[in-house]
Order: sequence, then structure tokens, then C-alpha cells
Amino acid sequence: MDKKRKKFFNRIHLFKERKKLPKDVKATETQNRFLKPNLKMTAKISNLFSGRNLLAELIKRLPYFKRKITGRKHENIVKLSKSKVIHKQIHRAFIVLTLLILTVSIITSFSLYSSNQNLEKVEGLINQQMMLASQIQVETLQFHVIFQGYLTRNYSIGDVERKLSEIHENLELLHDAIRTNDSSAEAEEIIKEIEAYGEIYARLVEYAGKLPITYGDTAKATNDTIVLLSLDRIGKMKESANLLKQHTLSYTTPIIHNIHKQNDLYVVLSILMAVVALLITLYYLFTITANVKSFREHIHHLTKELVVEADEMIQIASDVKKDAIIAEEHLSELSRDIEFLVAGTDEIATAVGEVNRGIGDVGLLNETLARSTESTIVFVEKTQSDLTLFNEKLETRLEDVQRIIGCLHGSLEEITEASDNVVQLTDKIGNINQILTDITNISKQTNLLALNASIEAARAGEYGRGFTVVAEEIRNLSNQSSQFALEIEKIIKDLVGQSSRTVKQLNQSTQIAVASVGETKQITAIFHEVSDIFRDIVKDIDNIRELSDLVSENSLKTNHETEQIRAYSESITERIQQFISSIQQFTGVVIEVANSTKDSLEGVQHQFKLLETQKDNIENIYQTVKGL
Repeated sequence: MDKKRKKFFNRIHLFKERKKLPKDVKATETQNRFLKPNLKMTAKISNLFSGRNLLAELIKRLPYFKRKITGRKHENIVKLSKSKVIHKQIHRAFIVLTLLILTVSIITSFSLYSSNQNLEKVEGLINQQMMLASQIQVETLQFHVIFQGYLTRNYSIGDVERKLSEIHENLELLHDAIRTNDSSAEAEEIIKEIEAYGEIYARLVEYAGKLPITYGDTAKATNDTIVLLSLDRIGKMKESANLLKQHTLSYTTPIIHNIHKQNDLYVVLSILMAVVALLITLYYLFTITANVKSFREHIHHLTKELVVEADEMIQIASDVKKDAIIAEEHLSELSRDIEFLVAGTDEIATAVGEVNRGIGDVGLLNETLARSTESTIVFVEKTQSDLTLFNEKLETRLEDVQRIIGCLHGSLEEITEASDNVVQLTDKIGNINQILTDITNISKQTNLLALNASIEAARAGEYGRGFTVVAEEIRNLSNQSSQFALEIEKIIKDLVGQSSRTVKQLNQSTQIAVASVGETKQITAIFHEVSDIFRDIVKDIDNIRELSDLVSENSLKTNHETEQIRAYSESITERIQQFISSIQQFTGVVIEVANSTKDSLEGVQHQFKLLETQKDNIENIYQTVKGL
């Protein structure tokens, strides 16, 4: 390449020294103007792919990044699977506490039921027996008063008999109540006392039948045997009524004492069960608290890793963004260079037209034919050298375009891997969401358990106050856990939505990159066509040079060779027109590629913003989890 370029410049120098015609000078200036932009364009196209080392380094980093993410994902899944032991412990604690609460409830209900039965029994005995015994005692006293009134002629014997009849009725009722409710030894003693009282009653009835309706003389009462016997029996009746009441009290007192002992026993059992339930609750509380702390540390570690991975993805997106900006700039420069190339090609066409006009004047100006032929030969050699150089540069650009295709394939793979990373990030967030659902369910069960414990502690009364405090603390912890879980779930929903939008944008960028690859392939095909056209032009120029040599050697064949030269010049003009058309088509494709690159850049910028938003959301999750 350097030898040909050196030879080309030497020929230009010799041409300037030998030829002074305006056409030749103009042609030389045209070639110089055409050569310099081509060299400049070649340098810019080579600079277009100067960033491919950065892309290659980025692509090399992607497998490590992918392996790193995959390894972290498996490690975090193992940690999360281990943390599920907390759910089993909470489930066991819930079952044990439920059984304890049921046991305490059953014992308390049984004790209350037994106490109620005994109390009903004692209440029946006291309300009936004590009332009857007391009534018999009172009626005995009343009978004594009535009998004294009978002796003082204030009452008749009928009043005495009616009172005796009332005493007899109450005595029968008391006898039936004692006989029906109990058959113990104490009850037998009370029955014997009732029978003794009944004998006294029978004697009083007998004595009352012997007394007159009204007692005539009070002074004779102290000498009347029946009256004295009646008074003696009334005294014994009073003693028997007192004994009857005492026996009834002695009979009911042990029952009341047994009831108190049973109640004390049930209270002690309830206190023991409450203490055991409290100890078990504290054990599971501390165990679950320790596991929750460990689980929270796992979540902290996971969120930190998510933040690091988000930073790495943002860095990758930033590098892709920079490469896309560089590619867009170089494509713009390439478009401008192609426009300049089209302008240079127009000048070549003008020069070829001038050659045609010079050939037309061959028949009229035979003297200048030799000089024109020499100028044509020099110009043709220059043109051939320039076209050869341009063809080589075109092949170099073809290689650069192929490297562009490779870079676009790398960018496409990078975008695909970024999409996979976002999907993996969404899966991790789904795992966190599932864990938060489990935490919410556990909090609800714990709240229900604490509420049941508070109810049972309230039923236990004074002995269940400590258990009430523990149950209230458990319920407060459950409410806080539910509130934190709801906040995290809200943030996770926003993060999942943004991740979905990011995946959608990545898919759109992938489609744009695929379209860019297709358009770049079209550019490659156009380059091949242009290269073929240049080869044909070089061949035609060789023919022109050979014909020019023949013109200089044999002037007799000038007209015939001139016609051939004209035909070849027209062919060159036609090929140049085809070349211009191909270059214009190539320019359109380059513009489309630039537009596609711009769209890809906009998509990458949008993805960059989404990744930054995701990073902020992950940091919010980390801060929220840190407050648990």
C-alpha cells in the first residue's frame, strides 16, 4: 500500500513538471482533493471501531458477571430454604400454645363446673335445710310464747294446736329434705334428732288434747301437771331445735370446706399451667426472635447483593451507552465523508467528460494528440492508482463494516444477557414477595394466638396478668411485622412493574439491534457491488491506457482508436454513474443505521434510567427490611 502511494505521488510530481495544460492541472488538483478526503475518511472509519476493545472487554466481563449472579442466586436460595425452619418452629409453637390454652380452658371449665355443682348442692342444702331448721327453731320459740299466752288467757288451745301443726309440717319437710339429698352418717344424726323432736311434738299434741280450750286460772298453772309437762317438753323442744340447727351447720360446713379445697386445687393447677404456658411461650419467643434476626440478616445480605448487582448492571448500561454514542458520532462522520466522496466522484466524472471532449478534438487537432495522449496516459495512471487505492480502502471499510456487524452481535448478546439478568432479578423479588406473604400469614396467626391468650389470661383473672402482658407484646410484634411486610410488598410491586417495563425496553432494543445488523449486512452487499464496479473501472482504465499507447505509436489508427477510447470513456462515465448511485444508496443505508443507532441509544438511556430507579427501589427495600 505504501509503495503504490509513493509511486502515485511521484507520478503526480512528474506530471506537474512536464504538463502545463489547464486540463492536466485541473485533473491533478482534482485527484489531490479526492485523495486527501479518502485518507481522512479511512482514518475516521478506523477510529469508528477504536472502541471495540472496550466492547470486547465488556463482553469478556459478561460471562463472569453471569456466573457471579447465578452463584449468588443459588446461594441465596439455599439460605432462604434454610430460613424456612422459622415457619416450622412458629407452627409448632402455635400448636403447643393452642394445646396449652385448650388444656387450661378445659381444667378451668371443669373446676368451674364442679364448683358450680357443689355450690348448687350446698345452696340447696343451706337454702332448704337451714331455712327449715331455723324456721323450726323460730316456731318453737313462737310456740313457747303462744303457750305462755294460753296460760294467761291471751290465746286459746286452737292457737297452740295450729302452731304445733305448722311445726309438724316444717319438721316433715326437713326430714324429707335430709333423707332425699344425702344418706351419710351426719345426715343420719340429723334424722335421729328430727325423730326425737317428733316425739316431743307428739307428747305436746297429746298434752294439748287434754287441756281446756282456754285456761281458767293462771295461778293454778304451777300446780297443773299437764301444764308442767307441756312446759318441760317445750324446753326440750327448744334444746332439740338448737341441736337440730347445730347438726345442720356441722353437716354443711365440711361440704363448704371441700369446695374451698377443690377451688384452691383448681386455682393452683391453673397457675401452674399458666406458668408452663408462659415459659414455653418465652422459649419459643426467644427462639423465633433469634431465627427472625438471622432471617433478617439473610434479607439484608440479599438486598446488599441486589444493590451491588444493580450497580454492575448500571455500569454495563453506561458502557453500552458510551459505545453507542461513539458509534453514532463515527457514523455521522462516515456519512459526511461519503457525501464528500460523492462530490469527488462528480469531479472524476467531469474530468472524464473533459477527456471525452479532448478525444473529440483529436481529429481536428492532430498536433496536440500526442500531448493529449500523454496527458491522458498520466491521468489514467493517476486515476488507476487512485481507484486502486480507493478500492483497497473500500475493502478496508468492508472489513470495518464486518467488525461493526460483530460488535452489533456483541451488543445484541449483551442486551439479551441484561434482559436475562433483569428476569433473574424479578425472580429474586418474587422469592422475597413469597417470603413476605409467609411472614404476613405468620403475623396473622401470631396475632390470633395472642388474642386467644389474652382472653384466656383474662378468664384466669389475677393469676393470668403476666401471661396477658406477654400476649400483648406478642400481638404488638405481630402488628409491626404485618405493617413492615405490607410496606415491603408495596415497594416490591413497584419494583416488579418497573422490571417488567425494563424487560420490555430490552426486548425493543434487541429488535432494533437485529434490524441494525440486517441493515449493516445490506451495507456489506453494497460495498461488494462497489468493489466489483471499481474492478471493472480499473480494467477499463487499463484498456484506455493501452489504447492511448497505441495512439501515440501509430497516428494512422488515431480515429479508430479514438472511437474506442470514446466508447471506453462512455463506459467509464456509465460506471461512474453506477458508482455514484451505489454510493448514494450506501449513504441512505448509513443514515438508516445512524437513525437505528440513535433509537438504540435512546432505548439504552431509558433502560439506564429504569436501572437507576430499580436501584433506588432496592435501596428502599434494604432500608425497610433493616427497620424490621
